Amino acid sequence: MFKLLDAGFTRLRKSKAFLALIIFTVILALFMIYGQYSEMKIYNQVEEVDRSLMNNITVTGIVIATFTSLFVGREYSDGTLRNKIIVGCSRTKIYLSNLILVISTSLLAEIIHLAVVVVVGMPLLGGLVMPIKSFALVLLCYTGIILAFSAIFTFIAMVISNKTIISIVSILLAFGLMMVAMTLFSKLEAPEYQQVGFLNESGEMEFKEEKNPKYLTPEQREIYQNIVNAIPSGQAFMVAGGYEIDFRILPLYSLADVIIFTGIGLYVFNKKELN
Repeated sequence: MFKLLDAGFTRLRKSKAFLALIIFTVILALFMIYGQYSEMKIYNQVEEVDRSLMNNITVTGIVIATFTSLFVGREYSDGTLRNKIIVGCSRTKIYLSNLILVISTSLLAEIIHLAVVVVVGMPLLGGLVMPIKSFALVLLCYTGIILAFSAIFTFIAMVISNKTIISIVSILLAFGLMMVAMTLFSKLEAPEYQQVGFLNESGEMEFKEEKNPKYLTPEQREIYQNIVNAIPSGQAFMVAGGYEIDFRILPLYSLADVIIFTGIGLYVFNKKELN
């Protein structure tokens, strides 16, 4: 395992995908800081640096999907995977070493993002507003989301042999999970009552409150909320949006995602025939 990780990190340092990930991370952090600072100057309003610290998590899935498909996906096309097996490396160790590489790289990107916000954003926007305890919990949720995304996209990269298909499936899934999360949020946030306009006898417009037919029942709400909690993109939107939910349960859902996708991935990869 250590030899696989050593070789993997060596390849990582030379990888253009890794370099592109770091550059994108820095540019994204600076862009978020610039956007907030511009709003503060134009509208003369107080901007919180917390936003710059948290908003990037909503696109983390797409970033990890892209990096994993480019970095891990090359192992099939380059013959690296086949060579590892020929020299006696077990498939389980190969799978887990790639998962560790993806997790490590993704966490490093998040650390770089936080560092840029602290060094550049705090002098412009001010210090952290949320309590340290809450911030620590948010970081724990961030870590769980990154682990879950890494497990999902490593699974795809290891069970599909074609690099192009890996990229397409990974990126489409990342966007798909984002759209599912947004759709479920719109249903969860639908008001119980809505204003309905009608013309009275005098021809004037009046409004009255009516029960929203699309308002979820308690049973539906529980199901939708559990789905949102279970998918990492749903967790990302909840954390970034500051929704009222016990964030302590989110890392448990992330851990379940990691266990499920890694378990299935190891089983399929160990049974897979390599050409």
